Amino acid sequence: MIGLSAPTADTSGSIVINEDKGKTTLNPPPSRVSRKQCLDGSVHIDHSGECDGDRTFVINAPNVTIADWLILKNLKKNYTSVVICCREGVFSGPIETLRRFKGAAIFRILVKEADTTVD
Repeated sequence: MIGLSAPTADTSGSIVINEDKGKTTLNPPPSRVSRKQCLDGSVHIDHSGECDGDRTFVINAPNVTIADWLILKNLKKNYTSVVICCREGVFSGPIETLRRFKGAAIFRILVKEADTTVD
């Protein structure tokens, strides 16, 4: 289950959907690593850690009702950032793409940050 909501009060701005776990990706953040070749033949590797802002969620929600579809469209159209609650934690970020295919809602969220205020 994934919950999405507007960051402010909105009577038509929240939804809880069941995702298809086989077609949904909530990947962990990649490491920020770079490797540079040096003139002496060695290499310099810089590891700057991980950041939730490097994550991208692709969610596939099968059998979305028309009412749920309209809420998702509203969130994408009217909000530059939504709150995402999922098995990985609580995050915020915009819905980049949203489409409907064979009754499923497929959308991509660019994670901006993890919500660390949740206890």
